[in-house]
Parts: sequence; C-alpha cells; structure tokens
Amino acid sequence: LHSVSDAVVDDSCANNSIRPQELERLIVDLKAAGYVFQTATEAAEKPLRRSIAITFDDGYVDNYNDLFPILKQHQVKATCFITNRGSNDSAFLTPEQVREMYASGLVEFGGHTVAHSVLDTLTLEEADVAIRENVKWLTEVLGVAPVSFAYPCGGYNDAIVDLVKAAGYRYAFTMHKRMRPVAPAPYHI
Repeated sequence: LHSVSDAVVDDSCANNSIRPQELERLIVDLKAAGYVFQTATEAAEKPLRRSIAITFDDGYVDNYNDLFPILKQHQVKATCFITNRGSNDSAFLTPEQVREMYASGLVEFGGHTVAHSVLDTLTLEEADVAIRENVKWLTEVLGVAPVSFAYPCGGYNDAIVDLVKAAGYRYAFTMHKRMRPVAPAPYHI
C-alpha cells in the first residue's frame, strides 16, 4: 500500500490507498483469525506460519496521522519504505515523525530512494546516488542503517540489485501482484 486516507493522495496509483476504517477492520479480522503482524524484515528472516507483513511505500504523512494510531491501538507492526522528501515537503513524513514511529517498535523503516526515482530508468551512477543518499539519510534519522528496500514502481534489473546489495540492504521488495517465496530470492521479494 501507499496511503491510509479517506482521500486519494496520488491519482497515479489510487488503488494503493486504503481508508483508515477499512484498514482497522482488516487488522481486527486478521488478528481474530490468528494472524501475527511482522515487519517486512521479520517476515523475510523468520516467517511465522500465520503471519502477515503490511507495507507502505513513499512515506506519506498520513502514515503518521492515520496509520500509526491504528498500529498503536491494535499493537501490530508494519513497514514503511520511505524517501527523503519529508525533509522539504509537508505531504511526507518528517524526520521527527519517523523517529517517533520507529521508537514505538511497531514500525520498520526501509529505503525507497531519495525522491522516488524509478531506478531502471536512470544511469547506474544516478541510481547509486539515489540509493546511497537515502541510506545515509535514513541512518542519520533512525540511528541505525535500514536493512530492507522497496524498488520505486517495482523497477529494477540485475545491475540495480547489485547496487542495492552494495548499499548494505539484505532484502528488497518489488510489486509483483502474486505470492512469492521469500528465502530463495531476498532481492526479489
């Protein structure tokens, strides 16, 4: 997902939003069915038999305003793959909001490039900068290096995977709309 909001935040991907009340109902139903919520990294490293990892790309401010209260109320985990845009744009998470969410123990933060660059459309040098500058920013904000990454718009190739590995990530996620085993391909989840 991207946004938790009653309004469409980004017209280019309206189907990637969920209304807060729908997310809350989904969480309640999944918990009642015995599911455990894990971060993306936890699910990649030690998936439980009945577990789910919910992820949110881009770092929209509604992840703080609408998602975070739901996570706290129900004590469930999620992962947000974010860009650096919150340092300059009020539509995105600020460093302070990121730190508060991370400190709760409920939210893992992963990389998503500096400004949502579709990596397989860039030169390798541009892609490397977009990935590494995001790692640097996240490490400064969180105090720890991120270990998970989501390819913006799902765009990647073998050379991009090599850059993501070199930046220190252990896992990378794309947007294939199907079930995938995690362990055999940690940079193609």
